[in-house]
Amino acid sequence: MYSDETKLKVNKNKKSRKKRFFFFIRNDEERILSDTEKLYFKFLNSKITLSLIFIVLSIILYLTELSDNLVKVLLGILFMGDGILHAVSFFKKNIINYFSLNIIYGVIIFILGILSLFIGKTTIILGIWLIIHALKAIEYAIRFKLINEKSWNYMLMSGVLLIFIGILSIINPFVNLTEHALIASFLILYSLLEISDDFMLKKRSEYFMN
Repeated sequence: MYSDETKLKVNKNKKSRKKRFFFFIRNDEERILSDTEKLYFKFLNSKITLSLIFIVLSIILYLTELSDNLVKVLLGILFMGDGILHAVSFFKKNIINYFSLNIIYGVIIFILGILSLFIGKTTIILGIWLIIHALKAIEYAIRFKLINEKSWNYMLMSGVLLIFIGILSIINPFVNLTEHALIASFLILYSLLEISDDFMLKKRSEYFMN
């Protein structure tokens, strides 16, 4: 049984004031995030927001009959935004060394966004975009493996799955699916994987962030 003094301490902790940090509620007794983690969380929050936008676009593709040109424009804009996000994060590489290759990812993804506006085979562009994100996930897995971070195998699995989805998008073996349905399906799969990865990285940031 708890003593009266212990009960008072427990009740005091339960009633502790809470502070909001991005999508999370943090209790006062929990650890305080470092400046590096806060910067990293901003990047992850931006990625989560972009993934949610992709899910909304996918639902719209399923429920409405958007023209092919409009789909190309929307995807092109989102891809370019994704590229800009990665390129901008590169300039924080002196703080977060995991961003050291983001300029390469950002430039390639931005170019894909431009190509998406003019090339008719949107599924091919989507497949290449998915493979680029897969390579980034595999890069993270290698970095985490080198520092014995336990989440490296999860990141590797995520990267392999994205490569598989990207290849399927390029070869498009689903003859019974329309192009819009295929794009929507793969975007949802990608977004769910990305959101899962990002929340996992947030949760484990204290183990690999300097």
